[in-house]
Amino acid sequence: MRRLRGKLTYSNVISTLCLLLLLGGGTAYAATGLGRESVGTRQLAKGAVTPVKLSKTSKKALAGERGAPGPVGPQGPKGDQGPKGDQGPTGDPGQPGPFPATLPSGKTLKGDWAISHGTGVSDETAISFDFPLAQPLQASKVHFVDVDAATPAGCSGDALDPGADPGNLCVFIGNARNFKFSGSCVYEPTIDFLCSDGIGPEFGTTGAAIFVASANTGVETNVEGTWAVTAP
Repeated sequence: MRRLRGKLTYSNVISTLCLLLLLGGGTAYAATGLGRESVGTRQLAKGAVTPVKLSKTSKKALAGERGAPGPVGPQGPKGDQGPKGDQGPTGDPGQPGPFPATLPSGKTLKGDWAISHGTGVSDETAISFDFPLAQPLQASKVHFVDVDAATPAGCSGDALDPGADPGNLCVFIGNARNFKFSGSCVYEPTIDFLCSDGIGPEFGTTGAAIFVASANTGVETNVEGTWAVTAP
């Protein structure tokens, strides 16, 4: 015991205490005021204690092996919707689109037409294309479709939804009163009036005329329908 006391110095004691503190989790120094037998700054010589910093490997060894990850927890509830953001500034106006001189190939125009008169006398009206065609229609590509008649080749749909294949004009009759299909026709309004089997001999690029024959005189005549034309 005497031999051990002879080898104990303040430096040895303090170094041992610091090592114990460092093993408990990092770099530290001995604190004063721990008790009557504690060693304070007055007893320590300058530079007598050297802090010891543990390596990552040493800390990992002291802390023990890391456990396996636990199971994934359940998904939390959906959060409340955030407030609506401020409206962005109005963009600059775009450049005006091109105005075609003629209806582009494959594009379709649609419209309505109607004739009504109270004397029971034949009458006519006209349909106009919003954009002219690049070339005149052939008479064989113009179709005048009676109420409840089968849709002919070159046309599609019906009076509710008219359609036409490229290069075709399809005129549908939707509703008619005191109307006679025989003698009624579609024709080119810029030439002398002439109809044959519901279709005139020639057609232009800007539209067509529709002639309606009344079934009986003295009875009000009403005819209405739709049309579609598709550029060749």
